[in-house]
Amino acid sequence: GHQLNRKPASARAALTRLWRRGARLVHAADSGFNLANLHSHAGDWGAAAETYRLIAVRADVPSPVAAVARWQEIESRLAAGDVTGAAATARLMVIKTPRASQSADAIALLRAMSGLAPTDPLNLTPAERLERAAGLMRDGDSFNALKELTALQRDAPEMLSIPIQLNRG
Repeated sequence: GHQLNRKPASARAALTRLWRRGARLVHAADSGFNLANLHSHAGDWGAAAETYRLIAVRADVPSPVAAVARWQEIESRLAAGDVTGAAATARLMVIKTPRASQSADAIALLRAMSGLAPTDPLNLTPAERLERAAGLMRDGDSFNALKELTALQRDAPEMLSIPIQLNRG
């Protein structure tokens, strides 16, 4: 009702209270996006970024929703001047939601920030590459997941050999 009455500060306060309670409603991500949007319109980029981060890490949020939340977090962090936080979130996007359409932009951002050429591989750890491969499989890209696992197998530390074998099948 606060938004309909054109009271964004009251709407923001009400949604903040709901969000802090850890709402488990079907539309919890929607309320989170709404709250983050209100933070953005108020110029509170840090609160917006944190809200988007919390949406992305929820266990019940589908991969495409998490990807949108992460991209919005990147934009909010950049608006707040938090370049390091934006880079860390872009890295998470590449690892955790590799098939999302926003991942290509996240890769381009990481390459630009680190001075890598468009064809240079990102500097991911073996554990991050394994998690990325698992994300590719989860999102239905078994071909690229297998390529990632095959490349990883050559250089991976011994402690990752069994997880790599299990993911390769």
